[in-house]
Amino acid sequence: MTLELDESFYGWLDFDDHSPNEDPPGPARRVEVAGRCVRCWGPIHGSRTPDDQWTHIECRLCRHSVNGEEAEQEAKAMLLEMDDNLTPARIGQPPEYREAARFVLKIMPEMVRSSPQQIAKRKRAISATKKRRYWINRHDVPAGHAGFLYLQARVISFGVESLPTAMATVEPTDFGEAQITGADVSATGDLLRVRGKIPHREPTPEEQWARMGRAMVSGMAAAFACEVGMKAILLTRKDEASRTHDLRKLHNKLPADSRVRLEADYRGLGDALKRHRHTFDKWRYLERSAGQDGFRALVDSTRAMELRKATRVILDECATSGLTAQVEIDSTFDVSDRGGALSSSLTVQLEATAGEAEVPWQDVLTYKEADGG
Repeated sequence: MTLELDESFYGWLDFDDHSPNEDPPGPARRVEVAGRCVRCWGPIHGSRTPDDQWTHIECRLCRHSVNGEEAEQEAKAMLLEMDDNLTPARIGQPPEYREAARFVLKIMPEMVRSSPQQIAKRKRAISATKKRRYWINRHDVPAGHAGFLYLQARVISFGVESLPTAMATVEPTDFGEAQITGADVSATGDLLRVRGKIPHREPTPEEQWARMGRAMVSGMAAAFACEVGMKAILLTRKDEASRTHDLRKLHNKLPADSRVRLEADYRGLGDALKRHRHTFDKWRYLERSAGQDGFRALVDSTRAMELRKATRVILDECATSGLTAQVEIDSTFDVSDRGGALSSSLTVQLEATAGEAEVPWQDVLTYKEADGG
């Protein structure tokens, strides 16, 4: 089965190779496919000629791009790779990406959704066990739904993405593009000396403060989104999660299949979470134990970029784990006339909904093994 890609590299694939009522569960009957940039895991888009030849592919976040024939070859490789990954992805197994891939197609299977009654049943089941100290369970989230944590992580992530990445670096000098004015060749012809200039200026103190603020907010918020996203996965899979801000501890508690899929999407994710494990925990108040190292970490733009990428990968794993989240916004605008004086008011109402998978991945994997797959 081949996916017809649009310019946003996004689409759905449906399968009819087993009954939707099959028991035990089978592979996912529907999958979501979304283009991702390997460098930052951001969404991608492209353009092509009227005869469907790709001429440009670009990440919407980091702006990494390929053009011309290179873009056409990259798109073909992405589709071939997706075809190879479809069968294992439908039962929760990790993808295999090309070593030299610039962009990939992320496959997220749509799992059968739990009913409110099933969620309530799981909530009652956790009530029958003694709550562990320093742990949260379904009683600590709205309606016992892990999907609401996924919603929170997504909202935070979109807020972080709205920050201007290019201006969230703390540099003492802004350099422009190099301008070459001439070149000299040595008498022997074996040395070339290039003349030119590089425009530069020092940012104002206000600009530097703003950049430090953006780097700090970006890193802190991304770390918190990683935390909430992993807790959402733990709640939907295990009904409880450790009450900690330590990113490494939360990662180590994730189901093994989740960790494998995360590592496939972001090679070195575990190491990144280990390096930045205390970004939100110990360093948000600049405690004495953190000192100057803590402050430097908070305005470290590299740290912020790694955590932002980790957030996007974790959110994809939330979707792969069967979590859904939506927000509907309804606004009412009223104008009233009071003795010739007009007044207006705007009322905005938000309605959030969330969902979880009825069948955990380990049951699908067990089914596949029993079926001889």
